[in-house]
Amino acid sequence: MKVIWSLKAQQSFIEIADYIFEFFGDNAKDNFRDEIFAVAKQLEKMPNLGKAEPLLISNPKSYRSIVINKHSKMVYFIENESVYIADIWETRKEPLNQANQIDA
Repeated sequence: MKVIWSLKAQQSFIEIADYIFEFFGDNAKDNFRDEIFAVAKQLEKMPNLGKAEPLLISNPKSYRSIVINKHSKMVYFIENESVYIADIWETRKEPLNQANQIDA
């Protein structure tokens, strides 16, 4: 399957990586980047790897999420033989606010 990143997911990735770099340094940022891209690569072969995202269960798209590390998770959906990464959520932030920012 092809993995496609939404603009929102790209922006969230950059914001989180910048935050990690500022407060924890270059190695931590590199580790975060490697974790994100490793999961995206896994989704190419195993798109159902994540679980149904409970905060988006009422959304018409079947959103799934997969935990990247204790501070972040990837939210995505599958459509037409592609995996669409919708967003990267920081688990330290209010989850309902992040869920409300997902496009239907």
